[in-house]
Amino acid sequence: MEATLDLKSAFDSMKPKELVWNKSDDRNKLDFTYTKLFSKPIADELYRQLKKCKLKKIKRKLELAPKDERPRKSCLKTIKEESIDEYIPRPKKRIVCTNRSIRYDFTESPLPAMPWIPALELTRNLLERITKYRYNCVVIKKYKNGIDHLNEYTEEEDMQSLSVPFAILSLGGTREFLLRHKSFDFSANNLNQVKIVLQHGSLILMNPLHYKQWHHALPRSYTRNGTRMSLIFKRITFT
Repeated sequence: MEATLDLKSAFDSMKPKELVWNKSDDRNKLDFTYTKLFSKPIADELYRQLKKCKLKKIKRKLELAPKDERPRKSCLKTIKEESIDEYIPRPKKRIVCTNRSIRYDFTESPLPAMPWIPALELTRNLLERITKYRYNCVVIKKYKNGIDHLNEYTEEEDMQSLSVPFAILSLGGTREFLLRHKSFDFSANNLNQVKIVLQHGSLILMNPLHYKQWHHALPRSYTRNGTRMSLIFKRITFT
C-alpha cells in the first residue's frame, strides 16, 4: 500500500519567504500575483483528499451582458445553462449572524453551507499564514475534463462584501484562464486578452473587484484533458 503524505507536516515545513511571486503587467490594468505554491507530491496528496468531497451539481444560468457592453467577438453569444460542481464549506462561527443556516447565493442557485473538512482547513490556515489575510469561505469548482469549461462572464457578488484578495488555488489538469477588461473590445489578434496558465499546485491572489470589472473564462481544451479543481478562498461579510 502506497504511503500517503502528511499534509499538516508538509504545510508546516513550507517557508513563505521562499515563494517566488510573479506580478501582472501594469499595462493590462490587472492586479494579481502568481506563484507555484505546491510541489507535485503535496499537490497530488491534497487533490487526492479533496476528490473525496461530495460535490453538489447545480445549474448555473449565465446572463448575457447588456448589448452595449458585449464584445463583437465573444463566446457570450453561445452561453447556455451549464452544470458546475460546487462545494461551499461553512464559514467560521463569527460569520454566522443568526441561527439560520448560511447559504451562499450563486446566481439563481443558493447553496447550503457545509462544514470545513480537515484538508481544506489546513489549506486555509496555510494561505492565511502566507498571505496575512483571513478567509472564511471557499468555493470549489470541479471540471471533469478539458471539455468542461466556463464561457466568458463577470461574477456578481450581490450579497457578500469582499474585503480581501481572492486566493485561487488550482489542482489537477493544467488549463488556461482568460481575462478581458470590460472597457476593451476583442481584436483579431486578442491583444486585449490576458492569459494565465493555471498549473497543478499554482496560486493566484487577485483583487476581488476584477471579478466585476473583468470578463473571465475557462475555455475548452482538446489537448489538456485532465480533471481539474479550482479552489477560490474568500473573506465574506454577510449583512
